[in-house]
Amino acid sequence: MQNSVQQPWMIYGAYGFTGRLIVEAAVQRGHNPVLAGRDGARLKAMAQPLGLAAMPVSLNDGAGLRAALPISQANFNIFRPSQRSMNGRVRRIFLCFRALGSE
Repeated sequence: MQNSVQQPWMIYGAYGFTGRLIVEAAVQRGHNPVLAGRDGARLKAMAQPLGLAAMPVSLNDGAGLRAALPISQANFNIFRPSQRSMNGRVRRIFLCFRALGSE
């Protein structure tokens, strides 16, 4: 199936079990998502055969998130943080969105 959906969007956590299922379903439906996550090698190995872009970025990297978020109209986050790290990561994501909205 040829990709017909042109609006850019990102799947963060694309190479995990659930992420792979969502990427597969998205591509089958004509979407062309940007695949994102911490491990650049895993992202590239997954994205390249599908003809998708890969963007390695950690949720702990505020500057990297600020650079990654503007490239897409929507960001679908699929990650399984530990209870201990959840609050800090979610806070960084929201701070990045807030910073982008104020520019």
